[in-house]
Order: sequence, then structure tokens, then C-alpha cells
Amino acid sequence: MNIKQFFQKTDDSKLNSNKDNSHLFYNILNSSTDMSVAITDTDLNVIFFNPRAEQIFGYKANEIIGKNLTEIHAMQNIDYDKVKNAIKIVKNGDIFDYIVVSEKQNKKKYLKSKVRAVWNEKNEIEGYVLFTTDITERKTAEEILKKQNEELKIATIKANENEQKFLSFADNIPGVSFIKDTKLRYTFINKEFERIFKVKLSDWKGKTNKELQFYPSEIINELQENDYTVAVKKQSISFIENVPINDKMHNWLVVKFPLFDNKNNVSSIAGIAIDITKQITAEKRIKQQNEILKIANKKATESDRLKTAFLNNLSHEIRTPLNHILGFSDILLKNKQKPVEKITHFLNIINQGGNRLLKIIDDIIEISQIETNQVKINKTEFSVNKLLEEIREYFDNNNEITQKKLNINKINDFPNTKITADYDKLLKIFVHLIENAVKYTENGQIEYGYKQIDNKLTFFVSDTGIGISAENQEFIFKAFRQADE
Repeated sequence: MNIKQFFQKTDDSKLNSNKDNSHLFYNILNSSTDMSVAITDTDLNVIFFNPRAEQIFGYKANEIIGKNLTEIHAMQNIDYDKVKNAIKIVKNGDIFDYIVVSEKQNKKKYLKSKVRAVWNEKNEIEGYVLFTTDITERKTAEEILKKQNEELKIATIKANENEQKFLSFADNIPGVSFIKDTKLRYTFINKEFERIFKVKLSDWKGKTNKELQFYPSEIINELQENDYTVAVKKQSISFIENVPINDKMHNWLVVKFPLFDNKNNVSSIAGIAIDITKQITAEKRIKQQNEILKIANKKATESDRLKTAFLNNLSHEIRTPLNHILGFSDILLKNKQKPVEKITHFLNIINQGGNRLLKIIDDIIEISQIETNQVKINKTEFSVNKLLEEIREYFDNNNEITQKKLNINKINDFPNTKITADYDKLLKIFVHLIENAVKYTENGQIEYGYKQIDNKLTFFVSDTGIGISAENQEFIFKAFRQADE
């Protein structure tokens, strides 16, 4: 009986018939809920199309069986050249993997297929088997497990011929497969199992995992519990198991299901496992990259907000001295008969506004240099007290200090202290801090200077102003932030 006659006969027979046991192989293929299975004759005419194939390709079996692969691929808008190339390769006894893009009803699917030739006892090709998986959305292993909630029921293994067909099928599926008896002794492992784990069926047959001691003890206990669950509950289970291969841990998606005798009793426990380590690793990497992108996007959004707030504040700071310059210049131009004292007063205001505007521009340039790493450090040895005295002279004629009647006191511990640092930058730091203190201090005093603490000089600026609350002090050293924002 050739492969075409086998499927025609099996399809027409009843599953509970004792006259023809060939339904076993058919039922195994037809019960697969995880993988699409399509079988063709040598002319590529479809003779078998399981339910999972119906789901993936969107056609019922009765619509597909009898059609040629060329018709099906045209219906799905799939590049047929890959299939022709696959047929050439599998005729040499190899398995061919390929990925195609299917388009139907404006929906695109990515399908991964494995093609293998089916050989008879005379070493002649009777047809081809296509195992297809929908990989459109890379689901996590947990999502894959949820979908596998249907029972996998396998018909009775009664005859040696059908058992050999089943074993041949198991030996040719992608991934590893195995069968155990009800005492959890191995009766079959496929060639892929032998290749990956570097073991032989002859060494494993008739032995349990505890006797073999191939896996770590904790894994052996988990596998044994899973086997008992399948045998007792008479239903399939799926799970992820971590198994070391060549001293590296691999993630396996495992599906176990019972095989029944003619009395519907569990006679064996079968299993299929696929290594999904690369998939899980890729999904974790994508998840990590997404988290990094989320954080970066959040920081970028916050940075844009802060820069906008900074520019708004800067616009206000520039507008104030500019208004002084333009306003008092306009007064002088319109009325040239004002007393000299008023003209001098107006000119002082214009001069102050110009200096203030110049200082703001200098600050902008300095911020730009800091952000682009263009700031150069010029270290020299100098007297700290000389620096403090220059700061005092700088603020002696400050009108705001005079108007507020503030006292600025210089405090230093040692008269001849010298350090090596960037004189101009340290001066700027002091000036910025004292100007900020003047801005937010209405009365009282401002002190600046240095102290020696643990053989180190500690510089300080203190004032009797409004201060900064404890919860806002973290903003001091953050760009574009203000305590009163």
C-alpha cells in the first residue's frame, strides 16, 4: 500500500475499527495542535492536510486535498521557487528549512517550513512531508503553553507495522522525541535526541531517568512528576524545561501526551521537545532594549521640558535689562532738557542693563561650552585671600546690595593660604553663588570664604535669605532646574 492509498483508506475508515490499524499514524498527524502537517505525493498533489494546517493557511482540508502545491502557493501569494529548491534538496535525503511570506486577505504571515521526503522499503520516494509553523508573532514560551490546551489523543498501537510507522514519523519530526512505558522506562528516542545529547537508544532502552542519571537530580524529579501527570490524568501537558547541553543551559519547550491501548488505557507516554533557547534569549534582549528606549525617551521628554522652562526664564531675564536699555534710551532721546543728574542716573541704569545683558550672554556661552565639553581648565598657584578680596571689590558697588542694605562679610582662617586651581572659574563660582544669594535675600547678611576641615579647604557661601527646602535641594546640580519652578 503506497502513501496515497494509506491516507485515502485511513480517511474513509472509522477510528474505532479493529479491521484496519493504519488509522493510528493518521490520527497522530491529525491530532497535532502545535504543528501544521501537509503531505503530498511525488507530483506535489496534497493528500493530507491536518487541522493545524487549516488554521495556519486559512483553508479547510477538503478545499486543499487534491490540489497541487503550485495552486496553493498561488492562492497564498507565496514564492514557489523556495519549494522547488526544497524538493531538489530533500531528494538527496536531507531536511530543508525555509521561511516564506504568505499574503491572504491583506494579511501577511511569516511561515517556517521543514520539508522531508517519505521513502518506502525499496528506498523510493513516495511523497513529501511539510511541517509548517506560524512565526508571525514570536510569542513567549508561556503564551505558547496556553495555546496548547487541547488534548492530544493517540489511537491504539496494535500492530507492529503501524508502530513502525509511528516510530518513523517520530524519527523525522524536527526536535527530539521519546516514548516511555508506564514504568517510565525509555522504549524509544529519535535520532535527533541521540545527536543532540550524544547518547544511544541501545544504552537508554529499558531504563528510567533515575537509573540513567543523565539529568541533574532536581530535573529528574520534575520530569518524573510530569510523566505521572500525563499517565494519571490521561491528557497532554506542555512546559519549559531547562536542560544543560555542553555545560550550557538550554530552554526546551516540551509537550508530553499519553498513548492508549485498545481499552483506552495509557500504554505509553510520548514526548516532543524543541530547543527555544535562541527565541527566549532574543525576546529577553528585545524586552531589555525596549526598557532602555522607554527610559531614554522619558529622559529626552523631561530634558525638553526643562530646556523649554529654562528658555522661558532666560527670555524673561534678557527682556528685563533690554527694556531698561531701550526705555531709558527712549526717554533721553525724547527729552534732551533733563538735568545732568537725571541723565547720569538714566545712563547708569542703561549701563547696568547692558552689563546685565552681557553677563546673561556670557552665561549662555558658558553653559554651551560645558555641555559640549569645550571648557578648558587653567591651573595656577594663587593666594586664596587675594581671590576673596577681589570678590569683595566686585560687589562693593552693587546697587542691589546697597538698596537692600545687605552686609557681605569675608571669612578666612589663614592669611597666607595658597592653592593650585583655575582662578577664573573659582571666581565665577563664587560670583554666581553670591549673586544668587543677593537675589533671594531681602535683609540681613551674606557670608563667604573658606574653612579648613580635615586638612582640606572647604569654600562656602551662606545667607539669611529664603533658602532651599530639603526636598528641592536635589535640583541644585541638575541642568535647567530651579527650586521655585
